[in-house]
Amino acid sequence: MCIRDSINAEYMGKTHQLQIKDRFGEPWAYVLKRVMQFGKDLDSAIDILKNSKRTCEIFLGLGSAKNNQFRAITYNQTNLEVFDDKNCTVCGSDETHPQIDGVVYLDKFWQPSKNQCLGKLLSENNGKIDAEVLFREVAGYHQTGDSQVAVFDFKRSIVYVSYSEFGTGEPAYNRRPFIVDMNYFFNLEI
Repeated sequence: MCIRDSINAEYMGKTHQLQIKDRFGEPWAYVLKRVMQFGKDLDSAIDILKNSKRTCEIFLGLGSAKNNQFRAITYNQTNLEVFDDKNCTVCGSDETHPQIDGVVYLDKFWQPSKNQCLGKLLSENNGKIDAEVLFREVAGYHQTGDSQVAVFDFKRSIVYVSYSEFGTGEPAYNRRPFIVDMNYFFNLEI
């Protein structure tokens, strides 16, 4: 199972006006730890998220290599919404942000917006989207991943990762990735 989290400040203020009375609850990092430790599949992972005492508003991505499924999740103190490739309306649902069979995506631009970059890139590459296309074509052109870009290839158990360059302001999406073969780590005897 893979988890990706993201906090989008632009999105957070515009979805709805949360009346947050306090921040008491389980920090999201601890909730994600429990998901990774005790989630056996997507359904059990989502149940852990639903039953947690949530605090901050974040986006999550949950993926399962076992059944090649992915869910995008909006997570906040009062609400938890789960999206797949058939109901992913968090980005909008017009021609600039189309739903694409087999693809779940969260655009970095608050919707509605006329910036069609991500939807266009994914539509143009539909049918040939793999980890390398996402890293090379989508992340850089869309300029997503200021601090970190991480793309996971579940079939081959490979991760493409880059980080921003400390002290220079060079964003992660402009830097060459290092490629980690996770098979090595998954097969280590401890």
